[in-house]
Amino acid sequence: MPGKSIQKIRVGIDLRPLIEKRISGVKVYTKSIINALSNEDLELIFFYQSKKRLKHIHKDFPKAIHIKKSNLLFNLKSIFLLQKCPKKLSKNKVDLYFLPDRRPFYKCSAPVVMTLHDDVPEMSKNSLSLKSRLWHYFFPLKKLLKNVDALICPSSAIASPHKDKMPVAVTYEGANVSRAQKAPANKKQYKDFFLCISPADPRKRLPWIAKAAEKFPKAKFVVIGIKEKDSRFKKMKLSKQKNLHFIGELSEEEKAWFLQNAIALIAISKREGFDLPALEAISIKKPVILSDIPVHHELYKQKRPMVKNKEDLYLQIHQAINGQLETPKLRGVYTWERAAKETSLLFRRVVHNKNRK
Repeated sequence: MPGKSIQKIRVGIDLRPLIEKRISGVKVYTKSIINALSNEDLELIFFYQSKKRLKHIHKDFPKAIHIKKSNLLFNLKSIFLLQKCPKKLSKNKVDLYFLPDRRPFYKCSAPVVMTLHDDVPEMSKNSLSLKSRLWHYFFPLKKLLKNVDALICPSSAIASPHKDKMPVAVTYEGANVSRAQKAPANKKQYKDFFLCISPADPRKRLPWIAKAAEKFPKAKFVVIGIKEKDSRFKKMKLSKQKNLHFIGELSEEEKAWFLQNAIALIAISKREGFDLPALEAISIKKPVILSDIPVHHELYKQKRPMVKNKEDLYLQIHQAINGQLETPKLRGVYTWERAAKETSLLFRRVVHNKNRK
């Protein structure tokens, strides 16, 4: 009927991806999608589970419900039995729960929607730390999918295997590169450099970057986001080139400076669900060297072939040095606002179908 308002649904959002202060792709996704969802016709209720009340979460979400429980104990119990929904949550009469990342969850009457970012735990287990491998061993995707009613995926490459099993929305993502920039104290040494944003993850092909540094001794290569204590980084046999720099975790303002000042971003991962840094670079018209993987073909188009081997990488680095490398073109419109709209539509579809039963 004309003029009839859409019923506002109450969505409980798990803030667990924000518990750790370090910046990660899942953390950027969680904050960005929540910010965009706040403009949709939804009532958002935030919660997180932790032994201690975390001030950095309440700084951004003052009304977040703190469920005072040990995550370790919760996970151990969940291996054998799905935990009951805490009273703090159930009394809010939530219509739907949203998990911005794959997690074990409470037994509750409301449906659950989970974001599945990638298939790395299933297809590239060697990319994970020992702790992550254990977690995914006890909570495999097959087990988690039994506890959710619908999935949000960042690309069709991730969504395709699940579309026949449950409602799935491909929402893509957006890029919000910080306008504020913070240059490093020794910024003079970072001139005319290639950038790689990577944790110590074998699928990111850091040895290829090291070989490229040997091949092009006059160029500089900067890898940011490395966790020095990560055992995977220590095991990597990377040549100690003077033109190869490894930098730890940075703020969004610092990352924006490196993105803006790089010759090009090197994004040559073996496997990705979306690859947000690539979109961030392209959004500021920065050339990107892309690996030949499904999600890159799904999102971008370019005249040159994508990187399949080290020789392809060397060729494109050479082209970038000579100013011959173009920025890839987008195949669609990728914004957080559009992602939020598609997410909101899936929420309503799930709640509506539940109410029809």
